[in-house]
Amino acid sequence: MSQPQALPTDAELQLLRHLWSHGPSTVRTLHEAVYGAATSYTTTLRLVQNLHAKRLVLRDADERQHVYAAAVNENVTMAAITRRVMDRAFGGSAAELAMRALDARPASREELRELKKLIARMEKAERSDEGSL
Repeated sequence: MSQPQALPTDAELQLLRHLWSHGPSTVRTLHEAVYGAATSYTTTLRLVQNLHAKRLVLRDADERQHVYAAAVNENVTMAAITRRVMDRAFGGSAAELAMRALDARPASREELRELKKLIARMEKAERSDEGSL
């Protein structure tokens, strides 16, 4: 899997998230799992075709029904999306993004524990970088 060259739209991201968590799928499977009756099958088909044109999914045409799989890594894609939001809305400030996110939707106790661990790891890495100078 490679780094995304083009980023997915919100609707395309829903389909990618399903592919990342459930693996290769047909358009019918994606449609039923992600959208169901909320949208038409042809809309889902068009979104998958857009993802393929952007090279965000791979298509296996060997089967009777085409099977699609994510062509990009989830972590890399989500990091690119986060960087885009951080740059556009928060002037590149990771702290501002995090504070606004936590203000908009408070974290659970478990999420707060994970955040504290992340901060501790980052502080430890920073101290070790300073010590090597």
